[in-house]
Amino acid sequence: MAKFCMHCGAPLKETDKFCMSCGTKVVEIPARQAPAPEREHAPERDSVPAFEPAPEPVSEPAYTPEPEPEPAPE
Repeated sequence: MAKFCMHCGAPLKETDKFCMSCGTKVVEIPARQAPAPEREHAPERDSVPAFEPAPEPVSEPAYTPEPEPEPAPE
């Protein structure tokens, strides 16, 4: 199985302890284990409510000031 540096992505040899490209120490990551079998009487998981988008904000009409009354002629 090919190995690659976790820092820079350069290919590694199986025997490398450090990346020859960037010098990062090679860390061995264990293979994933198979999940444990479920118990017969496992409790039910809480259901997660479906995503509901927030309601659209109601836009109010823009404020328009009333026109100033014209002065009365003298």
